[in-house]
Amino acid sequence: MKILEHILAALVGLGMIAAGGAKLASVEQLVQNFERWGYPSWFLYVTGVIEVVAGIAIIAPKTRLVGAALIVVTMLGATATHLRAGEGFAEAIPAIAHLGIAAVVGALALRRRRA
Repeated sequence: MKILEHILAALVGLGMIAAGGAKLASVEQLVQNFERWGYPSWFLYVTGVIEVVAGIAIIAPKTRLVGAALIVVTMLGATATHLRAGEGFAEAIPAIAHLGIAAVVGALALRRRRA
């Protein structure tokens, strides 16, 4: 189970770092998305920082639980944004997948911590 936890943490962590990095790099499609959703331009960068920090935190075993919690909360917001914008469930699937994997990693980390 420990190996599975490390693999899942690395996968979701790297995905979050990549997504956050794209936001910090102001990828045009992401800028347009945030505008379309009605968020202020600075929120793109706040979200990018949170995603990068959460991605790094979930990879490191000592901060894994905090990283998992940050990802779950962030992806809940992302899912709500997609659904509120009327984009449908299909657009929310990546956020839901990240949320689910982070929740599993968090549960495994908590179980390991309690043992």
